[in-house]
Amino acid sequence: MMPESRERKLGLLVLDARAAVRRFSKCRTLCALAGIAVAAALVSPVQAYATEAVPTDAP
Repeated sequence: MMPESRERKLGLLVLDARAAVRRFSKCRTLCALAGIAVAAALVSPVQAYATEAVPTDAP
């Protein structure tokens, strides 16, 4: 068996770090999208109630 060269090990570490950053970025993006969806779901009923509660024929 040939021992791996130092450059190859360093290259693999760099690739692994890049993959970890991509994973983190994807996870952060998915969490942000989920948060936006939850916020929109919570705000919609509040907006509907607010529009119904305001009388439209007020002087």
